[in-house]
Amino acid sequence: MKLSLPIDFAIALLLVFARTGSMAMLLPAIGERFIQVRLRLVFALFVSLLLLLPLKPFLARALNNGQSVFGVLLIEILIGLAIGLIVRMIVLAVEMTSQFISQSLGLSLGEILNPTYESQSNTLGLFMSLLVVTFIFLTDSYQAVISSIAGSYDVLPPGMNFDMGDLSRLAVEATGKGFLLAIKIAAPFFVFSLLFNSGLGFIAKLMPQIQVTYLAVPLSVLAGFAILIVLIGSLIERLTGDILSSLAQFGGV
Repeated sequence: MKLSLPIDFAIALLLVFARTGSMAMLLPAIGERFIQVRLRLVFALFVSLLLLLPLKPFLARALNNGQSVFGVLLIEILIGLAIGLIVRMIVLAVEMTSQFISQSLGLSLGEILNPTYESQSNTLGLFMSLLVVTFIFLTDSYQAVISSIAGSYDVLPPGMNFDMGDLSRLAVEATGKGFLLAIKIAAPFFVFSLLFNSGLGFIAKLMPQIQVTYLAVPLSVLAGFAILIVLIGSLIERLTGDILSSLAQFGGV
């Protein structure tokens, strides 16, 4: 028994899958490295099947405008990758924040394997990355991630002219926003590090007989972790909120 699909149905499914599959590889919660590639592809195929009927008129209109199937397919892949990368830039703020905090607390030397990026990362960075993903699932915010895939077709219809300049501008803005967000979140730890080290410097000058070096590391770690415990809830909420706001420009929320 042979199973065959109508050529129009197969082409439409391929075009929708090109964008959803590209986005599923990079979007937060769904596109994390510790989620198997097969699961992400199955998820993208399932979403593509759900979106196929509503998008079929738009796809037919794009193909009837004289554009080739391969041209539209390439544009859809580029749009999916661009949207995923723009949102991923905000997610990288978690890693930058953890780096700033670790350097302020003297924890930057201890590194372990981060499965999200398949590279070495500090322990605090891995903890915060997993905590953000967990928070997204616990608060059902992953629905906004899924909605952004469908909403992207309203913002960027199939077959539209691919404006690399606009997407590049969005990518630069997302990178700057992520970096600024990381600095704002890590600001209390910068202030703590400045005051703490300044105080140790005064003590070392006033009482040279005290071995300040032996006191600095344990006191810095204990005080820093106390601040982190107090602020961790608001930090994760702020990071998750900015991720969702970055999805909102593509119809995610």
